[in-house]
Formats: sequence, structure tokens, C-alpha cells
Amino acid sequence: GVFSPRVMEFLGIDYARVHYEEEGRIVSGILDTASKPSGSEWHLVNERWLRKWRKFVLSRGARRYFPPGPIDNSRLFKTEKDKKGKQVTKLKDHYVSGKQYRCVNWN
Repeated sequence: GVFSPRVMEFLGIDYARVHYEEEGRIVSGILDTASKPSGSEWHLVNERWLRKWRKFVLSRGARRYFPPGPIDNSRLFKTEKDKKGKQVTKLKDHYVSGKQYRCVNWN
């Protein structure tokens, strides 16, 4: 179907809430997929940000949570020098997928 905020407003449907709840259902299904097929592109997302996002999109009734803001993965990485003295960014050693971050399929 075609999404029309005007029609939804006319029908008395809170289209912003419906949009966020639908987004939550779609992306939660993607995040819960454990397999990472060869050739697919994956990105890391901070688990703390994902928890805030889930609360926002999956909350029922009146909005009790604010949007989580931009994704900030800075706490997932460390900067160090490689053997040639060049600065490189790496995932922190003790971080585990599903605990501190999630892999999200881009394609």
C-alpha cells in the first residue's frame, strides 16, 4: 500500500507511532539474524544505543522515550600504532558481539 500521513491523520491514526513501531519490528528481525552470509556487508552498532532505540520504537501507548540520537560507536574502538608507527583503529579486545555491539547487515 501507499503510506499517506494525511489519510492517517484524517482517520485519527497516530502515523508517527505506527511508523516507529513498524520500524522496530522490521529492524528487530534483522538484528536477531545470527548468520552472516559470505559477501554481505556488516556494520557494528553499539548495543547501548540499540537498547535506547528499541525502547523508543517498541514502546506502547504514549511516547515515554526520546529518540536515541545519532549512533555513537566511539566507545567500541581503540586507536593504537601498528608496527610501522601508523595510527590504526581497532575493536577493543574484550568486546563481544551481542553484548557490547551488534552486527547489522547493510545490504
